[in-house]
Amino acid sequence: MRYLPACIVASLMIAPVALRAQSGDSGLLTRFCGDSLHRPETGALVGRVRSADDGSPLVGVAVVVRWNDVGVDKSSGSMSVVPRTLSAVSDAQALYRFCQLPRYTPLVVQVQAGDRSSGIIDLQIADEPVLVHGFSLSLRAQNDSEPRGTAALLGEVVTSTGEPVRDARINLDGMSSSAISNDTGVFVLPRLPAGSQAVIVRRIGYLPKRLPVELRAGATSALTVVLDKTVQVLDSMRVVARRYSSQAEFLAEFEQRKRASPGGIFYTEEYLRRRVYRDTPDIFRNIAGLTVSSDGVVSLTRGAASLTDSRCIPSLFIDNVRMDTPLDIVRPQEIRAIEIYKSAASVPPMYNDPCGAIVIWTK
Repeated sequence: MRYLPACIVASLMIAPVALRAQSGDSGLLTRFCGDSLHRPETGALVGRVRSADDGSPLVGVAVVVRWNDVGVDKSSGSMSVVPRTLSAVSDAQALYRFCQLPRYTPLVVQVQAGDRSSGIIDLQIADEPVLVHGFSLSLRAQNDSEPRGTAALLGEVVTSTGEPVRDARINLDGMSSSAISNDTGVFVLPRLPAGSQAVIVRRIGYLPKRLPVELRAGATSALTVVLDKTVQVLDSMRVVARRYSSQAEFLAEFEQRKRASPGGIFYTEEYLRRRVYRDTPDIFRNIAGLTVSSDGVVSLTRGAASLTDSRCIPSLFIDNVRMDTPLDIVRPQEIRAIEIYKSAASVPPMYNDPCGAIVIWTK
């Protein structure tokens, strides 16, 4: 890390939970899955699970992976989205394995043991036949309604050129409390639940970022977050500057999705300006088929399909990045447009989820 002394960083870093092998090792794939399972479109996810409290191996805990198979119905020509869920139990060596997962499909993974669970981690096997990823989980009892613990995260937020980013907002997935980076880009998040967690970092003018982090009880972990600036584009037909998101031709793509998704709901900046909202969850309170809880969580009024919640909660995307964080991380006046998809059948493939999706674009 650039702005933290090397001696401090060395003492804070937690050794990754991993096998003695590298991701992409085809020999590891053969060892755990056999030659008969080698197919170019599938790969393996393997790793070990250990206690975030004392580092000991955890045997008999569940690792759950979820993804969506997206295809086209040959008879109707319409898009089909089928949610898939697999689970594996860590063996006597604390090893878990999945042998036939899609290689180029986003996966969400979580460790579960009784009523305890880790954060939801985003993974993708991609070009290599095997991905090695370790997890950790704290089994210590919690009394608070919001998970709290003795772990801490010390980090810095910088640009791709190494310059500090001040006033970035940092949240741990699932927690309402946040930290703000100072003038040197440094932040501290105390009293965090230990184990595998996800950190979300946002700053206006930059693309948001979601990163996995390993937190150990009673220890402080270190993290460097590199944010990429959004693209600035000048409209050749006008004198004033016009800033788009990093997705080329934002307005054209927004209108294209609107035409292609008759089941979606689309709010523009002009529509939002005509109304007064107390906060961002207030935008969704009068939409049929949605309900907003007292803590600002938007969910569908139909059944549930979540790894950690009995409610059916649509996935949240902010500037094309999936976020597991409260909606009020964005203020209404910061929103350029909103897309709401209340079912898997109506959501575009890049946002597909069995509970639909809420897509927010910031100015």
